[in-house]
Amino acid sequence: MAQLPDGFLDVFGVSALPSTHPGAFVERGGKAIRTTSQQGFLCFGQYKKGYPIMPLQVVFSIQIDNNTKDDANIFILDVCDHHSDRVIGNSVITRKDFEKANEWCLFRFNFTPPSQEANMEFRIYYMGNASVLADKIAVIDPAKVSITEASQIPDIEPVTVSS
Repeated sequence: MAQLPDGFLDVFGVSALPSTHPGAFVERGGKAIRTTSQQGFLCFGQYKKGYPIMPLQVVFSIQIDNNTKDDANIFILDVCDHHSDRVIGNSVITRKDFEKANEWCLFRFNFTPPSQEANMEFRIYYMGNASVLADKIAVIDPAKVSITEASQIPDIEPVTVSS
């Protein structure tokens, strides 16, 4: 993978990450689910060790088909230490949390890895109710970089991850 800009620790392509949702499919370089009530992980993984033990931020780039219909829960975004099965940080995203329909919206939250040996996993759990598309997950040092638009997340070369 090419060198990431300063402040970016990792960028993951959602299309290359595993999924447990039977309706997930690759579309436009990301991973999508059409409206259904069936729940499951749109993506999970990367299982990375070695992050510095300091405040970091994870940024998810996601689109929704309709952001005004209701305020239903759409996703749970989280960061998990896979080995201890401990959620380090999470955020519930509702339909109205999306600023625009059919455009990339950013969702972020801060987390601190519990140790450099923590096996960090970045997950998008689909709760239903909307057609969605996710393309990138970035891990950044918020003291060095701030992301305000999805176009600021660097493109990455696809890497297939086994579950």
